[in-house]
Amino acid sequence: MDIDSSFLDEFEEEKNFFKFYLKTVNFINIFFIYVNSNNEIIFLKGEKFNNLHNGTIYDKQIIELIKKNNKLNNNLYDFKNICSYNFSINPKEIINFLQDKTKNDYFKTYSLIQTIKYKNTIELFENMNELYLIFKEHSEIRKNNLTKKVYLNHCNKKTRKRL
Repeated sequence: MDIDSSFLDEFEEEKNFFKFYLKTVNFINIFFIYVNSNNEIIFLKGEKFNNLHNGTIYDKQIIELIKKNNKLNNNLYDFKNICSYNFSINPKEIINFLQDKTKNDYFKTYSLIQTIKYKNTIELFENMNELYLIFKEHSEIRKNNLTKKVYLNHCNKKTRKRL
């Protein structure tokens, strides 16, 4: 009695294609970029961030990361910008992407701290999803105030009766 095991062989072949299916982003790589006053990158550090909720990093989490990483070598750095890279290509578009026929809008910049949602991505490319936090060297604030104080003079101290 022979057992037909061809379906097992087909399943093994299909198993290789599972890594090309879309799935929810479970982690991202976060890079902290430190820039000096001449706008030159002086240090770059990275870490893996696993605390995503359905592919979303919340603004509170970003604020915690900024507070935790705004010092480098006892120097204070000001937070300047957020950039994210979400490689969310569909499996059907890979061939066009390789031939450079598709428009890639995977890189985004944010001027404000906000919740960032990462779209589903192919499992094989999940490690390409990144978040960049850019810090600039803290500059000394001028002690002289450049705004003038405005004084309002009330000439009439009596109230007028309206007719």
